[in-house]
Amino acid sequence: MPTTFTVGKNSPGMPCLGPCPPRGNAPQHYVYTLIATTLEANALPPGLDKAAILDALKGGKALGAASLVLRFNH
Repeated sequence: MPTTFTVGKNSPGMPCLGPCPPRGNAPQHYVYTLIATTLEANALPPGLDKAAILDALKGGKALGAASLVLRFNH
């Protein structure tokens, strides 16, 4: 079973490297979504935004998904 994953871009358009809220601000929400697909490992290039990922998964290529919402602050 492949253990490969592709990292997309976050909302500001940067590679997602984990939560990093501004110091002193209220807690920020981060949504992480894992999508199981029928695609071969490394079929998607890294750095896609949400729209490009959803477009690539059209036609029944997504088998299932789960999201986790986390709150972080400093």
